[in-house]
Amino acid sequence: MPPTARRVALIAVVVALLAGAVVLLAHQLTSPGADEASASPTPSLPSVTATATATASATPSPTASSEPAPSPSESAPQPSVGPDEPPVTAEPAPTTPGRAVLTITFSGYDAAAGAVSVGGFADVIETGGTCTLTLTSGSRTASVSRPATADATTTTCGTLSIPRTQLAAGSWSAVLGYVSPTSSGLSDAVTIEVP
Repeated sequence: MPPTARRVALIAVVVALLAGAVVLLAHQLTSPGADEASASPTPSLPSVTATATATASATPSPTASSEPAPSPSESAPQPSVGPDEPPVTAEPAPTTPGRAVLTITFSGYDAAAGAVSVGGFADVIETGGTCTLTLTSGSRTASVSRPATADATTTTCGTLSIPRTQLAAGSWSAVLGYVSPTSSGLSDAVTIEVP
């Protein structure tokens, strides 16, 4: 069977399934005893699912139908609720950020650059996040931030550096942080000696 004929047959099957679902839904809503059903818990409506697969061809073929797709306002009929029943509404999903695990891949004092440099990544793949390096020594703190970059398997922080001029000599605790609209996290602390 040629690809065009297969598409036409597939579309005919999908249309037939959808027409059957509409008839079944209309019958369900207009059947005798619908008034008695409102006194008891609302019965669930049957659902019809159609799965279609397409096969790619080397040459383009004309579409089987020239009818435009329905607009978003042309939706399937929704079952109505009785006067004593409140409408059912979906609750929005919570927007609490998830946890990202951060890994420091390198850290130390870079004498050539005259700065403490730290690099690492978050175990999420997303855009719109920010990485922050925070160094702490006693009551002193220094930090720097930069946008994170999603790659194939993680979200990388790249290299974050704080110049030696902002740091006193001694031991500094370095923590790499990540925050985005969907996740956040902190690395384990590492110690860096600043000369």
